[in-house]
Amino acid sequence: HTDSEVASFLLPKLLRELVSIYDRREYPVRRLRVLIRMLSEELDQKLRDEMKDDLRYSQIAELSIESTKDEGLRGYLAHFKTLAMTVMELQQDEPKIDVLTQSLETWISIRGQCKDMSALERQVDYVPGLLSYLHSIADYFQMKGFNRNRISALRLITEINELSIDDSCPDDLVLSFTTLGSQWLQMGYSTKAGLSFDRAKNYNYRNGVTSYASLQLHLSCSEYLLSIGSLDKW
Repeated sequence: HTDSEVASFLLPKLLRELVSIYDRREYPVRRLRVLIRMLSEELDQKLRDEMKDDLRYSQIAELSIESTKDEGLRGYLAHFKTLAMTVMELQQDEPKIDVLTQSLETWISIRGQCKDMSALERQVDYVPGLLSYLHSIADYFQMKGFNRNRISALRLITEINELSIDDSCPDDLVLSFTTLGSQWLQMGYSTKAGLSFDRAKNYNYRNGVTSYASLQLHLSCSEYLLSIGSLDKW
């Protein structure tokens, strides 16, 4: 068996065990985290259905950590509640825009409280996972034509990426500002688009940026220059 096959076999058993250990009355935050992970994995439908009841909106809204063994995880509670609602909503045939917008506003508030990545990681347990969900929300907004909502999602993505102090993913800032600039341009805000592309250009000089990211930036900038009539630079 390959490592992935072994992992796919063991993961459901491990998650079931964790759910049985993390009683709702003693470990509400840790239980919630495991349930979210279960719905995010490709698990059998029976197992998923067993856990969805714990993630009903009423259950999440009433979740409290007072006098539990998870009081030390208080900083993560808002994120996990929001993530649970988002995961459940994105699995619907027609996710509700207002629910996704509400989730986005909560994460914008959390990001606004954080001056660096360490501070954010004290409220969001796995930042790359959050970014992945934000991209999914942005894609859904784009599909539905909610461009202003998508702008909010894209801006949050760039703001989170800017908190990173290492160069482990140098493409992220280039691509996030490029995508944001393209969205501004599509909406007719050429000045804001230009500012976003300028930020992308600044980050494009960092070591490790791939040719793919640079190409996306140059193509988007060409579209921008053409749209504002700057044919000589284009």
